[in-house]
Amino acid sequence: MENVDTKNQDRAAFACCDEVNYLQEGLTKREYYAGQAMAAMIANPNILRPQENDKKESDLLKFSAIAVEYADALLSALANEA
Repeated sequence: MENVDTKNQDRAAFACCDEVNYLQEGLTKREYYAGQAMAAMIANPNILRPQENDKKESDLLKFSAIAVEYADALLSALANEA
């Protein structure tokens, strides 16, 4: 179980907590936001898709890295807001 001193990005996305501990584990906020970004990218018909070729694995990794960059940017913006 994580402590409330855990970095915001590493806290559970759907957590219940008391004064000291998070009582539910699962996806971190970073993982959840990256998944949401990836879903939006996949749903956008204007985004280029990885093609079935020898570069597909590399393209998928780049596509995933972009989703994580969006998640990190959101977490950074939220941290600066406080």
